[in-house]
Amino acid sequence: MTTEEKILIKVGSTTNKVQKTFKIGNRYRKEWTKGYRTRHIGWLRYHTRWLNEVKPGYLLSSHHVNNELMWCEYKEIPGIDVKKLLRDKKFTRNLNMTDFVAMYRKFCLKNINDTRPYAHMDWQVDNILINGDWKDINNWDMVDWDNLGYYPPREVLEKMEQDIEESFAKEEYEKVRQFKSWDEIRKNIKESHKLKLINEMSDDEDKIKKVKEKFKLK
Repeated sequence: MTTEEKILIKVGSTTNKVQKTFKIGNRYRKEWTKGYRTRHIGWLRYHTRWLNEVKPGYLLSSHHVNNELMWCEYKEIPGIDVKKLLRDKKFTRNLNMTDFVAMYRKFCLKNINDTRPYAHMDWQVDNILINGDWKDINNWDMVDWDNLGYYPPREVLEKMEQDIEESFAKEEYEKVRQFKSWDEIRKNIKESHKLKLINEMSDDEDKIKKVKEKFKLK
């Protein structure tokens, strides 16, 4: 029997948590060796139950050893995370960032709707994967479900907006951004929605032209 290699790929450490992520064959294992999660088996029970509800088959196994070790193994999700994609010159060469961020936000809202009454609560670029054409929302998926739980709807939306704004305001993405500010992104998305509604509601070109002029839409 061949033993699968256990490869350390990420380490996270705070005053209240030590977390390591390993790649083992076609699965990922997260291990906690310090902090509230190793001391509270209740977190693991809720995490297991909720995750099996919103993403069946993703959590493969879990284990808790006294107060010293807790781990979960997760199914490997195909795709490349957005953080890596935005560092790929081939991907960003002809990328319209306004459209991309609009799709990113659309996926996050879909994720919130799909997981109700729970919420993922960590919509950062390294947690969202794309497997294929980014313009097809069915090619988007999520990993890192540690924060899954019940949250007030307003808090969920505020956290989503915060994560998106932080993700696309980073200096490393300046070279591929085609907008001046986050406010401009929101304005562009809002205008595109207005244009779509105007065109769907009327086939009168003169009327459409007048409405566009009124709202200063291109």
